[in-house]
Amino acid sequence: MPKNKFQEVIFTIIMVFVMVYAMICYNIVLNTGTMTNETFLLAFHELTFMGPIAFILDFFIIGGLAKKIAFGIVDMRRDNPFHLVLAISAVSVAFMCPCMSFAATVLIKHAPASQIIPTWLQTTAATRLGSTPTKFPVLDASGWIYYRTADDLKTDLGIPSLSGYATQAYVTQQIQAAINETWEASY
Repeated sequence: MPKNKFQEVIFTIIMVFVMVYAMICYNIVLNTGTMTNETFLLAFHELTFMGPIAFILDFFIIGGLAKKIAFGIVDMRRDNPFHLVLAISAVSVAFMCPCMSFAATVLIKHAPASQIIPTWLQTTAATRLGSTPTKFPVLDASGWIYYRTADDLKTDLGIPSLSGYATQAYVTQQIQAAINETWEASY
């Protein structure tokens, strides 16, 4: 985790470059139906304007909100510190992906004003953000990549087993509390 503003800026630039470039490549493949060497070159062109948008969103808006929400979800007195990193990452993705899809709708898809919202929703849905992967890649200390289910990861991290609804309700409550706290603090 960055320790000062300079480190935070550098970290955000690196993350924006990697994540935005990967998502642009992914979206080009979705649109063209194929991955070629040209995909990587086309992605660099889009990165020139999508990268700064992602940096501004993450550094000035979503990054702070994600941290507040994550600190509301993770109890640092009893939870593993890595849980905080996972929570910040998950909340950042949950907010950044729809925002970046909206930017792509306006800047790349050139949707008419009357069709911006439907085109944005279609663009967001096409990225399959709502789908839940059945297995997650995990890199161990020796450099091996292996795959774990969500239940395996919960057990590995020492997260108590709750029903999906109870976990979702708890997370939703924590997100709402953090948003309300942020809203009240701004006035």
